[in-house]
Amino acid sequence: MKPIWIVDDDQSIRFVLEKALLRENLPTRSFTNPQDVMAALADTPDIEGPQILVSDIRMPGGSGLDLLEKVKKKLPGLPVIIMTAFSDLDSAVSAFQGGAFEYLPKPFDLPKAVELIRRAVEESQREEVAEERMTAAPEMLGQAPAMQDVFRAIGRLSQSQVTVLITGESGSGKSTLLRCINLLEKPNTGRIVLSGEELQLKADRQGELQAVNAAQLQRLRTRLAMVFQHFNLWAHMTVLQNIIEAPVHVLGVARDQAVDTARRYLERVGLRGVEDRYPAHLSGGQQQRVAIARALAVEPAVMLFDEPTSALDPELVGEVLRVMKLLAEEGRTMVVVTHEMAFAREVSSHLIFLHQGRIEEQGVPAEVLSRPKSERLAQFLSGNLK
Repeated sequence: MKPIWIVDDDQSIRFVLEKALLRENLPTRSFTNPQDVMAALADTPDIEGPQILVSDIRMPGGSGLDLLEKVKKKLPGLPVIIMTAFSDLDSAVSAFQGGAFEYLPKPFDLPKAVELIRRAVEESQREEVAEERMTAAPEMLGQAPAMQDVFRAIGRLSQSQVTVLITGESGSGKSTLLRCINLLEKPNTGRIVLSGEELQLKADRQGELQAVNAAQLQRLRTRLAMVFQHFNLWAHMTVLQNIIEAPVHVLGVARDQAVDTARRYLERVGLRGVEDRYPAHLSGGQQQRVAIARALAVEPAVMLFDEPTSALDPELVGEVLRVMKLLAEEGRTMVVVTHEMAFAREVSSHLIFLHQGRIEEQGVPAEVLSRPKSERLAQFLSGNLK
């Protein structure tokens, strides 16, 4: 196996990482600055180069982001992990924009850091297989070859308590992506990992991935709560019954506790006192806010929103967006499919523009919306920007 290159001017960090990786039989090579790394790359054949590059974000003589850019030009497929301060989300987002595999917040938990590096090694091996498949297979929406870069970007960003917004024209794969994340749509290859737990999958005769363990799938779905375009409330149940159904019957929460939680979240979304009403007696905006309260009631790790305002009358859109803005301000991790560009600019941490199932452009919303680099995004914004 090729060595893992570690770049940090702090000798203690290099020593701790080297020692931990060597215990795992992972060879290492250390550098104190970006210049030495580039010099080593120039003198080293690609076949003998690094397996993984782990670099600090700020060092004397250059930054980790500059090093990332230079390394990616020479070795586009090399997984790069950027180490940065836990609170420095801007640098983390910039690292992802530059093609980083992941960011490692400092001070880091050593076992988790080693596990992250192991995942990067596995990812590099999967990349080789994926490239072969992408060359041989047609690019079809809903299949991993066409959506793989999207899954990768979403999976990494959504670990960081951010709001990732996905937009694009109809048919670009936005809703397909969300439905693949919680397996409502069946991908053909890839992995689904949430907070370190990987969903166990196997391919059926048609080549579609199916969950091996139905109980595990159900549990992970409660941590990936989805808010649908058309609310999907049970018409024969009251608001309260809709909200407590999953906590009580899937998670095994005591009914009294589930009721208290439901009322708390109803108040959070501005619907105190509607517990005994049926969905048909609520406006579209109220029904969507009930759907948000229902998603919150399972205490999800990530919230998935599939065009939550597209089925609403214009005058009702604002009340739903206000609730979503509140959730973003609370630090909820959200992946939102929407055409609401004003919401994207004001609330989201990272914007992704999809075109034909691939990321056409991505980055900080204000920059992407103000200065689009791709002609297709510029055309899209000219008809959708509000």
